[in-house]
Amino acid sequence: MEGFKLLDLSYLEQVCSGNKAMVTKMIDLFVQQTPLQMEQLRKLSSAGDWQEFFNVVHKMKSSLSMMGVKSLESTMVNLEDYSKNRIKLDVIPDLITHVIDTCGHILVEIESNYQTIGK
Repeated sequence: MEGFKLLDLSYLEQVCSGNKAMVTKMIDLFVQQTPLQMEQLRKLSSAGDWQEFFNVVHKMKSSLSMMGVKSLESTMVNLEDYSKNRIKLDVIPDLITHVIDTCGHILVEIESNYQTIGK
């Protein structure tokens, strides 16, 4: 898909066997869930609920991978590792900020190019 810088929807298109309606549905789901997940990351880290934080990160990592977002791969792996093992907790807020900023750009990118999705 042209116009995307942070996304590479080729994997999603492959998984959906070229079914454009399914691709659009998956993108819509991503657009709906991502803002909620970003807020959960902030709240859970502030509360120190590292198990649930890990669960949200793991789910987000899968969604980002499906959407072909390569730029957050290592950050998401680190967030999983740090929260699971309760290590480097002091760097988590900066990593969350990076994820939230990048996801914000991704959502804008989807919105800006949405008319081309599914065509």
